[in-house]
Amino acid sequence: MKHKKTISIAITVASIFVAALVCYAAYHHMGEIDSGIFLSVYPDKAGTKLDSCNLCHSGGSYVDSKGKTVNLGSCQWCHYTYGYDASGNIDDTLNPYGLAYKTNGRNTSAVNAIANADSDGDGYTNAVEIAANRYPGNPTDDPTKVTAPLKVYTRKQLLRIRQHSEFMLMNTHKSEDFYAKYSGVAMDRLLNKLILPEATGIMVYAPDGWAQFHPLYPDPDPLFYHVFGDYPAAMFYYDEQADVAKNPTSGWCNYSSPTVTRKVNGEIIKKRAGLKMLLAIKRDGKYLTPGVLNPSNKLDGEGPYRIVPPQKVPGPPDQKSTSR
Repeated sequence: MKHKKTISIAITVASIFVAALVCYAAYHHMGEIDSGIFLSVYPDKAGTKLDSCNLCHSGGSYVDSKGKTVNLGSCQWCHYTYGYDASGNIDDTLNPYGLAYKTNGRNTSAVNAIANADSDGDGYTNAVEIAANRYPGNPTDDPTKVTAPLKVYTRKQLLRIRQHSEFMLMNTHKSEDFYAKYSGVAMDRLLNKLILPEATGIMVYAPDGWAQFHPLYPDPDPLFYHVFGDYPAAMFYYDEQADVAKNPTSGWCNYSSPTVTRKVNGEIIKKRAGLKMLLAIKRDGKYLTPGVLNPSNKLDGEGPYRIVPPQKVPGPPDQKSTSR
């Protein structure tokens, strides 16, 4: 099996992280008391990676109806296992440190009581791991690990980089296709001076834990969208039968983007600077709507940032997979 060397990109509400280690700090549920209890013992850990659900909760996986194994991060696994209605067993979501904390009373005394224990069995006490900003409940994270180099971009900084816009067709599987004009930073420009010479690709993470691998250079696999290099010119297709505005129940493409009014059927979609994978910040001139996790554990909203590649194999809008 070929091992891929990648960097990670976390798409978050406030900034873009380009790193090999992604941390979600200071995420607390409303009414949750355990983070405050932990910080009362270790106040210097506020804002670090230990100041999050990952301190006590673990990720997990399940097999879906198609036989595919779905891996979930700690937050998603807790929602999946414990449930939004707290109908599950919270112990099933806890890592060894979290379970020890709960067993010892779930208070400041419990935090102190397990300080000299080695909850995850990696050879380092919990106190030593916490001092080193390592997870005391994860045996793969210990003081010998070195934090990888990282770069953080705010939206203001991203907007200072030369902006690139593209009109493109977005193909979806279970909902209607749509044309839109996205603008933001070309990924090759963003990563050109950041990426290590030995890297072969990037991994993009969304706030709900979904991840996607992208090779750096063109790959014959039609499912792999590359970072460096241009994409082929496409053609604009308009079909009255497909137009959801004219056929709300049977149509399959949304042509409501303002840019569509300047296009004619059969027109070639190309750009002098080339069609590129884009870190989108705006859609049709407006900032992307920040994603919000809904009760179905899915994201509503595609922003505030989104990786959007042009079509690798250009074609027309097509009907969704659930269509008769």
